[in-house]
Amino acid sequence: MKISLFVIRALLFLIHLTLGMLIAGLLFHLRNRNYHQHKVVIRQWLKLCALIFGCRIQVSSDNRQALTDIEGSLIVANHISWLDILVLGGLFNVRFLSKSEIRGWPFVGWLSAASGTLFIERGRGSEISNTLITEALRQGDNVLIFPEGTTTDGVSVKPFHPRLFKSAISAQKPVTPVMISYLHRHQPNTGIAWDDDTSFMTTLWHIIGSWRTDVQVHCFAEQSSAVESRKELAKRCHQQIQQRLEAEIY
Repeated sequence: MKISLFVIRALLFLIHLTLGMLIAGLLFHLRNRNYHQHKVVIRQWLKLCALIFGCRIQVSSDNRQALTDIEGSLIVANHISWLDILVLGGLFNVRFLSKSEIRGWPFVGWLSAASGTLFIERGRGSEISNTLITEALRQGDNVLIFPEGTTTDGVSVKPFHPRLFKSAISAQKPVTPVMISYLHRHQPNTGIAWDDDTSFMTTLWHIIGSWRTDVQVHCFAEQSSAVESRKELAKRCHQQIQQRLEAEIY
């Protein structure tokens, strides 16, 4: 059963990936690579991709309007798996921040670049990242970052690195905290976690081979960046997400 499900979903994903390449080729070519014009198409493609992988997403929010109508916000979330990108990218119109190496990956790198991903070279420092994010925020784009700087097992949230919060302060734009969790019978679905001890293929086998993957996402109210330092802002967002995650589990 698991092998059959894996094969079916793998085929569906390949078809969906091919469709994404065709759409990107038609809409996102070099002379028309405008993220603002195509962000809804990008969000719907990611949403369908998460559905193919069996995700069943339950969304709650302190402001339901924020899910589709926020503009120019730095969205910060805890990070558990590569699946976070599909889930959150399918819910929000966002641009992601990624390592420049991703640009060279077959298919994925080209799609990422076409969909407005902000690439940063390793070792260039946080100032370059902040400059890219600040510019995108001022243009009215939402940018999603994972300020833990790594993934976790979904049980707790590691401290947030405050350096990238500077971009919201510089752009005078709000910060929107978002919690994501993967649960099975109210317990963390640890097979989702992609950490140093787990390979990508191991998580892929677990996700595609599972009949469904339950995902909980909570969007908090926007936090003003006007009155706090980046350390205080990072700490407040971390506390909100940590408390919500604990409430989901216990």
